Amino acid sequence: MSTTNTTELDTTTKKLEHLPVIASALKRLKVAKLIDEVVPPDPRNVVTTGQCVEALVVAILTGTHTLYLVDQLLRGYDLELGLGWSTPAGHFHDQRLARALDAILRTGLNRVVPPIVLNALKEYKLDVSITRVDTTTASLHGEYADSEPPDAPGDPVAIPHVTKGRSKDHPGLKQIVFGVAATNEGVPLYGRAASGNRADPLELRYLMRRVAELLPEPSDTTIIGDSKLFSGETILLAAALGVGYVTLVPKTTTARDDAIRGFLDADRKGAVEVLLEKKSRSGELETWRGCSVPVTHDHKDEETKVVTRMLIRTVVVESSGLARQKKVTLEKERARERRALDKWLAPEIAKAYHCEADAEEARKRIAERTARFHKLAAHVSHETRPVARPRGRPKKGEIRPTEAVWVVSVELREDERLFAKELTDASCFVLATSHLANGRDAWSDLKVFQSYHDQYVVEDVMHRLKGDLRFAPLHLKDRGRLAALAQVYVIALMVYALIQREARGRLAAKSSRIAGNLRLTAMPTTEVIFRLFENVNTMRAPNTPHVTIQNLTTAQVHGYEVLGLGVLKRAGVQLATPRTPGPGDRGYYRPRPKGGKNRPTPRSDP
Repeated sequence: MSTTNTTELDTTTKKLEHLPVIASALKRLKVAKLIDEVVPPDPRNVVTTGQCVEALVVAILTGTHTLYLVDQLLRGYDLELGLGWSTPAGHFHDQRLARALDAILRTGLNRVVPPIVLNALKEYKLDVSITRVDTTTASLHGEYADSEPPDAPGDPVAIPHVTKGRSKDHPGLKQIVFGVAATNEGVPLYGRAASGNRADPLELRYLMRRVAELLPEPSDTTIIGDSKLFSGETILLAAALGVGYVTLVPKTTTARDDAIRGFLDADRKGAVEVLLEKKSRSGELETWRGCSVPVTHDHKDEETKVVTRMLIRTVVVESSGLARQKKVTLEKERARERRALDKWLAPEIAKAYHCEADAEEARKRIAERTARFHKLAAHVSHETRPVARPRGRPKKGEIRPTEAVWVVSVELREDERLFAKELTDASCFVLATSHLANGRDAWSDLKVFQSYHDQYVVEDVMHRLKGDLRFAPLHLKDRGRLAALAQVYVIALMVYALIQREARGRLAAKSSRIAGNLRLTAMPTTEVIFRLFENVNTMRAPNTPHVTIQNLTTAQVHGYEVLGLGVLKRAGVQLATPRTPGPGDRGYYRPRPKGGKNRPTPRSDP
């Protein structure tokens, strides 16, 4: 074989892509270092537990958490240049990763992530004045026949019970509950896998306790949660922990009904203020009006049976956009109710009674019929009606006899007051908060409203968990490993969120943009950042000290540079000549049809 052919065969080409982006976050978080301080390395292992966790995080962010696929996935990447690893991918096989999860379990599920979180708070200067909590379910494959409920479900080291629960995604399948507490920017502070039948209110209060233990100053944070967080237990727990709270009040509580009545009274007195106005995507002006209403809430202790009456502040907010939507729905329901009432009343009205008492009983029965949008007024009257005659043609000159009977007449009309009440109730939401309306540390109605309005942040974390990061469905034979893998996912979610946060911060500081899906963007998501660097690879030739980065476009070069990734300027790195983005490349935007506005032309430095 010729020398040229030997050289070509020995030349290796591997993917680089988004590895430098992940490496930057892992390095700043000191993931491997901090984990290895908690889980001392075993001298018999070639790679440490911390390195295994980093390998799992890279695999999760690249598309899989399946243990036996991790080393196969990593083999396709240039780990030395992309991540700074000298360890071959083959050392991260499924058995080694499984033992790493076992080591995390032995050390304690509550000891691995907190040091990384505390480092993130310091390194990234994260704002923890608001912490959002939420739960979701994740389906699993496998029988898990030996699964049993933990003795203490509220213990941080409890092993989740794999069982059936109330799953919206896959009803009927076995599942676990995944709970997360995150900052207002969507950076997880705590998370874990709990039993599949774990009640959401219990898990949300558990997350409150863990957040209070984790943060240096719990009194400086406010816990935000949905209606499942609202309860007397939550109010007492928040007071005991010294944290604030804002939560949605469920529609099934009397506290909400009292708050709505207070809002209507305030509206009649002109005491309801406009909190926020803005135009919707359709161009319509949306308005949110609201006011504070103090209400009482009775909490009964299940053990002592003692009832505690609490005075809480609620903020009732009415949304004009929600009112428009609900009005259409309620009008359809009102028309449906009218048709049902007409059908039910038709035979009642047609009846004739020979006894006034029978007619009165029928009138009472009709009057007792309740309706959401209509009022029924029934009256008994005395009439003379023709007597029913036998079948057949009447005789010539036959005079039809009559009789005196009692009949019930009904007046059915729409009640606009009832409709308005239903519409107000449907277009309002009620928030409960521990923050006072007046005083030095008071929260205005607007601040309470906005704090809950941004609850989508933690919901986005859950979408990433089950979407881009593909947590579910999953299958691990050992439930302890499953709980440990959940901790690795918390780290992966943290890295994912911090990549987006850091990228947007750098672009804003430099007034720059990178290539997005449809146009240049200064607000990329982590997924957009990863896609920008698709198809970038490295080439290494034998007996050559340098590595060549090839298949680069000018948009990708700009992306590496503006995001502060120094991979292109490292010693021993050469660049193939970058090309201008073409069709199929990020940074190329096809012009719109003639007569429309053109999209931005491709350029490497916006």
